[in-house]
Amino acid sequence: MRYFMTGHFATPIPRADGPISRPIPIALRRAGRRIAALVLASVGSALANIVQAQDASHPLADLERTALEFARAHTAEVRGRVDVSAHALDPRTRLAPCSRTSALLPAGTRLWGRTNVAVHCEDEGGWTINVPLTVRVHAPVLVTSRALGRGERIAAGDLSTKVLDLTQLPLGVMTDAGQAVGKTTTASLPAGATLRPDMLRQAVVVTQGQQVQILYIGEGFRVSGEGRALNNAAIGAPAQVRTAAGKVLKGIATAPGVVEVR
Repeated sequence: MRYFMTGHFATPIPRADGPISRPIPIALRRAGRRIAALVLASVGSALANIVQAQDASHPLADLERTALEFARAHTAEVRGRVDVSAHALDPRTRLAPCSRTSALLPAGTRLWGRTNVAVHCEDEGGWTINVPLTVRVHAPVLVTSRALGRGERIAAGDLSTKVLDLTQLPLGVMTDAGQAVGKTTTASLPAGATLRPDMLRQAVVVTQGQQVQILYIGEGFRVSGEGRALNNAAIGAPAQVRTAAGKVLKGIATAPGVVEVR
């Protein structure tokens, strides 16, 4: 028990049960706050680096650019106007950053219509991803300028040209009038129809029973005679003829009413 003197009497001062609390110096409190701030800043920076590392991904725009450059370079010699466009990749796609990429055409695909180009990361442990593209080829093609009946022989005036997307047409559409003029249709065709080889056939220039000219051609000589055709034949097709003497010869139909024998 401690006493406090007041005049002639001593007044007892109660003793505290616990340790006596002393005020913390201001300088020490400030230093503590600075240390706490530094610790929080360090933790925040570390967390930001972790999040940034987790979010790091190769730019999808770079993949599309690589695929487009590859497709355009490999269609530069295609006849007509070529348009190549890329389809957006899934924005959730995450790929490790890559320092060097290359492109190639997956097996079994071609740069025609809706297709894919594979983009490969050349880094160790790299990845490969398919980038979807659409390749359109616009070029003039032959179309009928009027309706044509089955078996009708095609003249130059029956044809015109129209610029169309070849990737949306069947393979083998004709683009040169010389491929069709003089041939006959295998079926009726409406005006504006595109033409394919299977839709036409060579016009018959020799008909069975027709009186034809026979050209005998050999080394250094050319002799003509007459005979009768034993079958129908288009230009370039085999034809059999019987001569006036009754002999059967085999030749090639080369013009209307003409068979060459060699």
